[in-house]
Amino acid sequence: MPTIAAKKRRYAPRFIVLFSVALIAFGHYVYLYDKDQIFLQCQADAYIAATETDLQIGLEIKSLADEFSMDYQFLTDGEVIGEITLDGMLTQLQYGDMTYKATLNEGQFNIDLSSMYIPPYMKNIIDFSRERMVDDSEIEVDIRVLVTDPKQGYSIIQLLPGESIWVCHN
Repeated sequence: MPTIAAKKRRYAPRFIVLFSVALIAFGHYVYLYDKDQIFLQCQADAYIAATETDLQIGLEIKSLADEFSMDYQFLTDGEVIGEITLDGMLTQLQYGDMTYKATLNEGQFNIDLSSMYIPPYMKNIIDFSRERMVDDSEIEVDIRVLVTDPKQGYSIIQLLPGESIWVCHN
Protein backbone atom coordinates (compact mmCIF):
# COMPACT_ATOMS: atom_id res chain seq x y z
CA MET A 1 0.00 0.00 0.00
CA PRO A 2 1.51 3.39 -1.05
CA THR A 3 2.27 5.93 1.62
CA ILE A 4 0.78 9.41 1.73
CA ALA A 5 4.10 10.91 0.61
CA ALA A 6 4.17 8.59 -2.41
CA LYS A 7 0.62 9.64 -3.38
CA LYS A 8 1.58 13.32 -3.12
CA ARG A 9 4.60 12.78 -5.37
CA ARG A 10 2.44 10.97 -7.90
CA TYR A 11 0.10 14.01 -8.22
CA ALA A 12 2.88 16.63 -8.09
CA PRO A 13 3.61 16.57 -11.88
CA ARG A 14 -0.10 16.99 -12.68
CA PHE A 15 -0.36 19.90 -10.27
CA ILE A 16 2.73 21.56 -11.77
CA VAL A 17 1.34 21.18 -15.31
CA LEU A 18 -2.08 22.57 -14.31
CA PHE A 19 -0.46 25.46 -12.45
CA SER A 20 1.78 26.25 -15.45
CA VAL A 21 -1.16 26.19 -17.87
CA ALA A 22 -3.16 28.50 -15.57
CA LEU A 23 -0.20 30.87 -15.27
CA ILE A 24 0.30 30.98 -19.05
CA ALA A 25 -3.44 31.55 -19.61
CA PHE A 26 -3.49 34.39 -17.08
CA GLY A 27 -0.40 35.96 -18.68
CA HIS A 28 -2.06 35.78 -22.11
CA TYR A 29 -5.23 37.29 -20.62
CA VAL A 30 -3.25 40.19 -19.13
CA TYR A 31 -1.34 40.68 -22.40
CA LEU A 32 -4.55 40.89 -24.46
CA TYR A 33 -6.13 43.43 -22.13
CA ASP A 34 -3.34 45.90 -21.65
CA LYS A 35 -4.63 48.86 -19.61
CA ASP A 36 -2.57 51.29 -21.64
CA GLN A 37 -4.43 50.58 -24.86
CA ILE A 38 -8.11 50.35 -25.67
CA PHE A 39 -9.56 50.99 -29.07
CA LEU A 40 -13.12 49.89 -29.75
CA GLN A 41 -15.44 51.00 -32.55
CA CYS A 42 -19.08 50.23 -31.90
CA GLN A 43 -22.20 50.77 -34.00
CA ALA A 44 -25.92 50.42 -33.41
CA ASP A 45 -29.10 51.06 -35.33
CA ALA A 46 -32.27 52.37 -33.73
CA TYR A 47 -35.74 53.22 -34.88
CA ILE A 48 -37.57 56.08 -33.15
CA ALA A 49 -41.26 55.23 -33.54
CA ALA A 50 -42.56 58.66 -32.43
CA THR A 51 -40.90 60.39 -35.38
CA GLU A 52 -40.50 57.38 -37.68
CA THR A 53 -36.76 58.08 -37.77
CA ASP A 54 -33.98 55.61 -38.46
CA LEU A 55 -30.96 56.43 -36.34
CA GLN A 56 -27.42 55.13 -36.51
CA ILE A 57 -25.25 55.48 -33.41
CA GLY A 58 -21.49 55.16 -33.41
CA LEU A 59 -19.36 54.88 -30.29
CA GLU A 60 -15.59 54.99 -30.27
CA ILE A 61 -13.76 54.21 -27.02
CA LYS A 62 -10.07 55.06 -26.91
CA SER A 63 -7.38 54.97 -24.29
CA LEU A 64 -3.68 55.60 -24.60
CA ALA A 65 -1.67 55.55 -21.40
CA ASP A 66 -4.18 56.96 -18.90
CA GLU A 67 -5.99 59.34 -21.28
CA PHE A 68 -9.49 58.08 -22.03
CA SER A 69 -12.25 59.22 -24.38
CA MET A 70 -15.71 58.16 -25.50
CA ASP A 71 -16.96 59.66 -28.77
CA TYR A 72 -20.60 59.24 -29.79
CA GLN A 73 -21.94 60.08 -33.26
CA PHE A 74 -25.62 60.18 -34.15
CA LEU A 75 -26.59 59.93 -37.81
CA THR A 76 -29.83 60.01 -39.74
CA ASP A 77 -29.79 59.08 -43.44
CA GLY A 78 -25.98 59.23 -43.36
CA GLU A 79 -25.97 62.83 -42.04
CA VAL A 80 -24.38 63.56 -38.68
CA ILE A 81 -26.99 65.22 -36.46
CA GLY A 82 -24.94 65.24 -33.28
CA GLU A 83 -21.67 64.34 -31.61
CA ILE A 84 -20.76 63.91 -27.98
CA THR A 85 -17.15 63.64 -26.80
CA LEU A 86 -16.37 62.76 -23.20
CA ASP A 87 -12.75 62.82 -21.99
CA GLY A 88 -11.05 61.78 -18.79
CA MET A 89 -8.70 59.27 -17.24
CA LEU A 90 -8.60 55.49 -17.20
CA THR A 91 -8.25 54.72 -13.51
CA GLN A 92 -8.27 50.94 -13.18
CA LEU A 93 -8.60 47.59 -14.90
CA GLN A 94 -10.19 44.84 -12.84
CA TYR A 95 -9.01 41.55 -14.28
CA GLY A 96 -11.48 39.44 -12.31
CA ASP A 97 -14.55 40.66 -14.20
CA MET A 98 -12.68 42.45 -17.04
CA THR A 99 -13.95 45.90 -16.18
CA TYR A 100 -12.21 49.08 -17.25
CA LYS A 101 -12.96 51.94 -14.86
CA ALA A 102 -12.71 55.51 -16.09
CA THR A 103 -13.41 58.96 -14.71
CA LEU A 104 -14.76 61.51 -17.20
CA ASN A 105 -14.37 65.20 -16.42
CA GLU A 106 -14.68 67.02 -19.77
CA GLY A 107 -17.39 66.98 -22.39
CA GLN A 108 -18.19 68.53 -25.73
CA PHE A 109 -21.60 68.46 -27.39
CA ASN A 110 -22.16 69.36 -31.04
CA ILE A 111 -25.72 69.29 -32.35
CA ASP A 112 -26.94 70.09 -35.85
CA LEU A 113 -29.32 72.96 -35.12
CA SER A 114 -31.10 72.53 -38.45
CA SER A 115 -32.38 69.23 -37.05
CA MET A 116 -35.18 70.14 -34.69
CA TYR A 117 -35.21 66.61 -33.32
CA ILE A 118 -32.77 65.27 -30.72
CA PRO A 119 -33.00 61.49 -30.37
CA PRO A 120 -33.90 60.30 -26.84
CA TYR A 121 -30.66 58.31 -26.42
CA MET A 122 -28.59 61.36 -27.33
CA LYS A 123 -30.65 63.61 -25.05
CA ASN A 124 -30.17 61.19 -22.13
CA ILE A 125 -26.37 61.20 -22.56
CA ILE A 126 -26.27 65.00 -22.86
CA ASP A 127 -28.50 65.56 -19.84
CA PHE A 128 -26.67 63.02 -17.68
CA SER A 129 -23.23 64.39 -18.61
CA ARG A 130 -24.15 68.07 -18.40
CA GLU A 131 -25.78 67.62 -14.99
CA ARG A 132 -22.58 66.22 -13.50
CA MET A 133 -20.10 68.44 -15.32
CA VAL A 134 -21.95 71.67 -14.45
CA ASP A 135 -21.52 70.72 -10.78
CA ASP A 136 -17.77 70.21 -11.41
CA SER A 137 -18.15 66.57 -10.52
CA GLU A 138 -16.84 63.62 -12.45
CA ILE A 139 -18.64 60.78 -14.16
CA GLU A 140 -17.56 57.29 -13.18
CA VAL A 141 -17.88 54.89 -16.12
CA ASP A 142 -17.35 51.14 -16.13
CA ILE A 143 -16.77 49.26 -19.37
CA ARG A 144 -17.26 45.58 -18.72
CA VAL A 145 -15.96 43.22 -21.42
CA LEU A 146 -18.54 40.43 -21.59
CA VAL A 147 -17.12 38.50 -24.55
CA THR A 148 -14.11 39.03 -26.76
CA ASP A 149 -12.70 37.23 -29.75
CA PRO A 150 -9.33 38.65 -30.84
CA LYS A 151 -9.20 36.37 -33.91
CA GLN A 152 -12.57 37.60 -35.18
CA GLY A 153 -11.76 41.14 -34.03
CA TYR A 154 -14.80 41.91 -31.87
CA SER A 155 -15.82 42.41 -28.28
CA ILE A 156 -19.20 42.65 -26.59
CA ILE A 157 -19.17 45.27 -23.85
CA GLN A 158 -21.54 46.68 -21.28
CA LEU A 159 -21.41 50.35 -20.29
CA LEU A 160 -22.34 51.35 -16.77
CA PRO A 161 -24.13 53.56 -15.87
CA GLY A 162 -26.80 53.04 -18.47
CA GLU A 163 -26.39 49.29 -18.86
CA SER A 164 -26.20 49.49 -22.65
CA ILE A 165 -24.70 46.52 -24.51
CA TRP A 166 -22.51 47.13 -27.56
CA VAL A 167 -20.82 44.92 -30.13
CA CYS A 168 -17.52 46.53 -31.03
CA HIS A 169 -14.65 46.00 -33.45
CA ASN A 170 -11.23 45.81 -31.82
